[in-house]
Amino acid sequence: MNKFFKPSLIIANSVPLTANQHDFYNYLLQQAYFQLENNHFRDTFIFSYKEIKVFNPRLKSKKMIDEFFKEIYNKEFEFNILGKDNSIETNIKSRFITLIKKDKTNNIEIALEPLTISSLRKMVLKKKNINIEENINPYSQLTFTKDLSFYPSKVVYELVYDYKKFIKEIEFDVFKKITDTEDKYQKNYNSMVINKIQKDLKEKIPGFNIKLIKEGRKNKSVKIDSFINQSFESYYNNWLIKNKLDNTKTNEKICKMEFIQKGGLNENSINS
Repeated sequence: MNKFFKPSLIIANSVPLTANQHDFYNYLLQQAYFQLENNHFRDTFIFSYKEIKVFNPRLKSKKMIDEFFKEIYNKEFEFNILGKDNSIETNIKSRFITLIKKDKTNNIEIALEPLTISSLRKMVLKKKNINIEENINPYSQLTFTKDLSFYPSKVVYELVYDYKKFIKEIEFDVFKKITDTEDKYQKNYNSMVINKIQKDLKEKIPGFNIKLIKEGRKNKSVKIDSFINQSFESYYNNWLIKNKLDNTKTNEKICKMEFIQKGGLNENSINS
């Protein structure tokens, strides 16, 4: 129950969610995936008020839950901003939730953004070995991070685990857009945002580092690194240079053991 799938196209988006709303939307995605496993033809999804209260104890009544849904429903957003899912255009505008329908029971029915549901459906079909002609859009399996209370930290956490391989420098204005910090922290962005993200994620992501790249006095871009996003080849080359060693099978073996211990060497870094 702590894992969920999230299509890449909505990981880097422009919607101004709070950290709490972000967690809740991820919960909706998780439960939608489970319901698609039972019936992959579904277009809408049923949630009970009881289940929602269990996930978010702060929502103590139906009225509070309805208001919470409404807050998310009213938010428009742009998605696929970084263009990781190259099967669709970038900066497409839509809503996270496109329908909310209450019945007379203790359930609430919702529809999520269509391309998101299409991606989740393809994941289910692939898992069931049902042939589909279309390619599977990029996605990541993530872990709920309800202990992170800073929205930009949640965004960067998901980016790291979505890319897994090398992340290009993100233009500063784009980074502000996807972290909902466009009009915030104008005079102390590095200390209030970048350093806060570093503090939040350094213990959660092996080898995590984020820094602000400047061009003169102007903020140019944001660079994100971690062992998860680094190939072993790159790590090994830097390791040899740092330790002034030759490229030998013994040194490669020693370095590989160190890299694994630090959290590297997933299937992506091995094949890079």
